[in-house]
Formats: sequence, C-alpha cells, structure tokens
Amino acid sequence: MGKKAKTTKQKKIKELKKKRKVTSKEIEISTISERDSLVGVVVFLISFFVYLKTVAPTVTFSDSGEFITCAATLGITHPTGYPTWTLLGHLLTYLPLANIAMRVNLLSGILGALTIMMVYFILIKLRSQIVVAVTASLIFAFSSTLWKVCVIAEVYSLYAFFSSATILGLLAWKGQKKDSMLYLSAFVYGLGLTNHLLIVLLAPAILYFLWITDRKILLFEKPKVLGKMILFLFIGLIPYIYLPIRGFQAPLIDWGNPVTFENFVRLITGKIYKETMFSASVPQLLETIKHHLWLLIHQFTLYFGILSLLGIFILYKRSLKLLIFLGLIFFVNTVYSLGFQKVIFGLIDHESYHMPSYIVLTILMGFGIAGIIDYFLMRFKQAKPFLPWVILLFPIITCASHYYHSDMSRYHFAHDYGKNILNQLPKNSILFNQVDYNVFPLWYLQYVEQQMMDVPVFTVLFLTRDWFVERLLKLYPDVAVTCSLKERHTRIFDNIIYNNKDTHHIYFTHDFLTQKEEISPPPMVKEGIINKLKGQEVLGDKFKYNYRGVFDKRIYKDVWADEVMLVYSYYHAELGQRHQLAGRIEEALDELNMAIKIDPKNASYQAALASVYNSKGDFDKAIEVLEKAIKKNSKSSDLYYNLGLSYYYQKNYHEALVHLKKGIKIAPQDTNLLNILGLCYHLTGRQEEAVATLQKALSITPNSMEIRRNLELVLSATQK
Repeated sequence: MGKKAKTTKQKKIKELKKKRKVTSKEIEISTISERDSLVGVVVFLISFFVYLKTVAPTVTFSDSGEFITCAATLGITHPTGYPTWTLLGHLLTYLPLANIAMRVNLLSGILGALTIMMVYFILIKLRSQIVVAVTASLIFAFSSTLWKVCVIAEVYSLYAFFSSATILGLLAWKGQKKDSMLYLSAFVYGLGLTNHLLIVLLAPAILYFLWITDRKILLFEKPKVLGKMILFLFIGLIPYIYLPIRGFQAPLIDWGNPVTFENFVRLITGKIYKETMFSASVPQLLETIKHHLWLLIHQFTLYFGILSLLGIFILYKRSLKLLIFLGLIFFVNTVYSLGFQKVIFGLIDHESYHMPSYIVLTILMGFGIAGIIDYFLMRFKQAKPFLPWVILLFPIITCASHYYHSDMSRYHFAHDYGKNILNQLPKNSILFNQVDYNVFPLWYLQYVEQQMMDVPVFTVLFLTRDWFVERLLKLYPDVAVTCSLKERHTRIFDNIIYNNKDTHHIYFTHDFLTQKEEISPPPMVKEGIINKLKGQEVLGDKFKYNYRGVFDKRIYKDVWADEVMLVYSYYHAELGQRHQLAGRIEEALDELNMAIKIDPKNASYQAALASVYNSKGDFDKAIEVLEKAIKKNSKSSDLYYNLGLSYYYQKNYHEALVHLKKGIKIAPQDTNLLNILGLCYHLTGRQEEAVATLQKALSITPNSMEIRRNLELVLSATQK
C-alpha cells in the first residue's frame, strides 16, 4: 500500500472516530418489537399480582378515606381537586369485588403496574436489552414508596404513570420521527396536570428535550406542530370541567366550592398550601435534606442505589444529552420536594413527591446493570448462559426487603378505629376531632358504608371552610349555630358546643389531648377511647372494641396505627387504675395486662401493674413484673422507683437501695425516688445520708408535706 493511500486511510479512521464520539453523545432510541411488548405485559402482570396480594382490604388513614369517599360519591377532593383520579376511582366502584374501599384501592395497583410497564418500555428504547429492562423496572415495582402508594387509595401511582408515559412518549417521538407521538405526549402531560400539579416540574426537561430534538418547534419555525401540541395539551385538561359541574350539584364533599372562576383557580392551584411552601428554617431544611436523602437511598435498598451512581458514569460516556435530560427531571423535582414543607414522618405525600426522581434513578440503574453485565461478559465469557438469570434475581431481593412494610393486606386499623368510635356514640351525639387523618375513615364509614349517619362529625381543622360547616348544618338541621360562618374556627367551635350541650352528647377524639393546636378544648372526661364534655353524664367506662390485627406481628404498624394502638392501650390502663382506686383488684389486673399486651414498651403500664400487685400484697409478683420490664427498658426511672418501692414494702431495704440508686442516676431530681431512698437510708442506719437525701427532695418540692414529715421523723430519730 502506498504512503498516500495509507495517509488517506488514517484520515478516514480519525474522521470515523470523531463521528462516533459525537454520535455517542446523542440519544439512541431503539424500536419495540413484538417480543418486547409481550414481555412488557408479563412485567405488568407480575407487578399487579404482587400489588393485588398486598392491597389494603378497606380504608386506611391519611387521605385514603377522603379519596375513596369522593370516588364513591363523586365529590370534590382537597386541592388540587384531582378530577381525573376521582373519575377513574368512581369507575372502579362498580367492580363486583369485596367492598368499595378495596375496589378503589385496586386502582392504585393497576396504575402502578402500568407505570412499571412504561418504565420497562423506556429502558427497552434506551438499552434494547430485555434482561436489563425487566430487572430495573421490577426493582422499581418493589421500591419502598411506589409499593406503598400502589396498595392504598392515593393519587401518586397515577402521578407516576403520567410522568413515565410522558417520558416514553417523548422518546418514541424522537425514535419514530412521528409528530403524532409528540401530540400524544402533550395530551398525556395535560391529563397529568389534572391529576397532580407536581408534574409541571417536568417542564424544564421537556423543553430541553424539544430543543435538542427539533428546536425549530420552540423557535416558532414549525407553528403547526407547536399549535397542535398546545391544542392536545388543552384537550388533556378537559377533566377539569368536572369540578365546576359537580360543584353546582352540591356534593357531600365539596372542597373549595369551585363554581366561580376565583374558587376554581384557588382549588386547582392549591393556593391554600402556598403559605407553607419554602418556609422551613435552616435547621428544618437540614433535617428535611437528611430525611429525603435517606428516602432516596432506601427506595431500592443501598446496593441497588449504588447501581444508579454507576449508571450516571456509563451514561455520561454514552449520551451526555440523555444524562442532562434525566438530570433536569431529577434536579428540579428534588429541589422542589426538599423545599415544599417540613418533614412529617410517616406522611406518604412527602415521599411521593419524588416519583419522577425515582423513575430517573431506575433508568440510571438500568444502565448500571447493563454495565455490570458487559463487564462480566468481557472478563468471564463462560458466564454468558447464567448471568441474565442471576441478574433477574435482583428484584426478589428488593421485594423481600420491602414486603413487610408494604403489605397492607391485613390492615384494618383505620376501619376498626372509626367503627369503634361510631359504635360507642349514643343518639343525639356530636363528635369533634382535631385533625384530618383520622376523620377521613369516619367519612368513608358514614357516607359510603352508611354507618351512624345520624352523628355529625365536626373537624376543627375544617371549621374555616364554609362548605364544610354548611354541608353539616344542612345534613343535621337540629345542630344549632348562632355565629357567622365567617368567624374564626375557634369561635365556631365554642359556639357549637355552647348551643348544643343541653340537647346533644358532646364528644371529642383523643387528638385533642395529643395534638398541639391553637384550639383550647373545654374541660372533658374520659369515656372509652374518646372524651366527653365535662358536666355531661358519662354513659359507661367499659366498651367492646374490635382489635383486629393489633396483636398480629405479621402486620406492619405505621405511625397512624401506632397512635391508635396507644389510644387503645391508654384506655385499658386508665380503666385499670380506676378499678384499683375502687378496690376492684382483679378487674384492674385484667385491664392493665391488656394495656401491656397492646403496648408492651410503655414502662408506666408495667409500673401501674406492679402497683396493683403491691396493693394486693403480692410483692413477689410485683418484683417479677418490674424486673422483666427493666430488661426491656433499663432507662426508665419509674420502673426502678416501683421496684425499690416493692422491696421497701417487703422490708428488704438493702435491695430497695440498690434499685432506687439506679433510678436516681437516671432522674436525679425525682422527689419520689429521693423520698423513698431517704427512708431506706434511715431504716438501714445511714442517718446522715437519709437527712441529706430528704433535704435535697424538700429543696426541690418545698411544699411537700410527706417529705417534710419524713425529714422530721429522721431528724428526731437522729437526735435520740
């Protein structure tokens, strides 16, 4: 070969390498074959089967009860209205399955499985490897947050579906060069806006994708294409019409009353939430960042999260434009989610704001998995036959890791808690509750299952909403309200109580004692698991409640279930102490044992049980109970105090000293401990220590007559 020909060949090779380098930064789109589509259906079925097996059998806490009730009664939910979800949910209510709550819960599972199928197709288009697409998409199916929202009535599985479908539509448009796919994406995006406004955060990434694919559209050089895009976007907004139409019909639940343009805009833009947006202090923001970072790591388990980081490196080399597109989705969505509100642990909403970010991490994970496959095939060619099967085991690890926390198939806590309250109420009752998470199950029970419809339930949080008070007064005309509904909610609250206390039994849920709100409740007394207005007749102290699942360790108890269990256990503990004061020792033991069975970690219940045994004279049993409790909770000064007291009653003062000293180390200012400790010092002949201990106790509580008498007793004994 001549020198000239050789030089020409080298130039061509350089040009080809240069061309490949540029091309490597472009977004490569594969086509979806019939086999790919068939596998996609299988992925959908696998996901849906798992969601179906773990779906909640009835209503759950938080917004679930409201969404189910609105779907069943065609109501208008809290901002931003969610018309598309409500209409889809209403269709599911006609399924001949179980109960209405479970039917609507199934909607989330269907939409979640469709989301997984969309993500699978996205990965097929970007990687064209079935093993990679199946593995990554199923890992996402069993990720922490998505799985949770796919088994209850929530809007976030639909949010995830619209987000993934929009991304898939854009990729299909780029790959097929058909404007019809662009119009379809615009339509899906418009529909997404009618479900959850957070999808607007995809806009920067969408604009970037349009720019790198066909910037002429954004430069108005293709006005017909741009015009049709906007048209299809607005067609997608059509479900919004549902809100004013239904508003004029005065449904049972009518948030915002969107019959005027102003009310309509306030509802669909979520204006009432803007006061809390980006209002966190620096410490709160740091806490939020820490929590959300934990959420991101926890989604797929730590090991698979690392695969997403590997995917960033691989994608940077393969297609910088695709990495920027995905990065924009992740960055904008994450920044907004961090600044929206302070962290409320257990609230699924804050986790679900990250859905597009989780989709991005799944796509990056796909590239990471592909990179691992390529590496092993290069190093170990003999691994080719079995490597794909090993990779396909990854989703099983995620499924096993998150199954316990995501399985809601035995979750009856919200339904039973609401029913336990309603069944306790006599005729002519009014019930007040403080917050929304525990009133929504009551809405479902009353308005869907038609239980105890004669009891008006006033939620203090909603007394600022005219529609809420007006609806209740229309349903219950015997409830007297004499103040304007424009007054502050505290004024309306007081007015309802004042005007109806002589004609109605006034009850309050437990959260009036646990929630720190600006409302100041009137004096109240316990009646079962709720409270009654003080001065009214208490109808009983023993009620039969349904405790399904409370003692079942297979069921994960979320923060709401934990709070309800605390309510149940406190009821039994308080009832046990009443029995003890009345001298009904056996009844007291039964109730306190039930309280401990429900909440075995509460040291005060163990101490109360020991106190009953002491009053019975069974000091050995009291000591046995307390020693067992201390093994589980060695940081409770209350347990050491009662254990010392039990030995004191036994006249085993030296052993009492041992345990009382341990309690003092934990709570050095506890005057009960100091008082008994001083007496034990006195009874064991250590008079100086007894005087010093009792003087310290008296300095802390100078008005205590008991400590003063004990000190005088010790001093007189010392003088003798």
